[in-house]
Amino acid sequence: MKRIILLLFILTATVIFSKEIMITNEPEFIEGMAIIKNEKGKYGLINERGELVAKPKYDFIAAIQNGYVWCRINNKSGYIDRNGREIAVKYEDVFSFSDGMGG
Repeated sequence: MKRIILLLFILTATVIFSKEIMITNEPEFIEGMAIIKNEKGKYGLINERGELVAKPKYDFIAAIQNGYVWCRINNKSGYIDRNGREIAVKYEDVFSFSDGMGG
């Protein structure tokens, strides 16, 4: 029950404080981050406080592992860290982050 109330608070706070972002999925938090999707079909990240970590501009985001997230934008792949910094978003394809290394 507490998790549902927290989730509703986070969703409400995100929509109120970021009017340009309407979340269309139910975020699942992993390692303190959750992938969100907006009404335009773009993906981003929020933290457990409902703060935007990465604006929803990505074509796809997946695989939260070891504080990194795999992302794809404009046919280029790379990673986003837990602070929203893009890391090497310039490759045709990359793999999940594991043991501190991306592949």
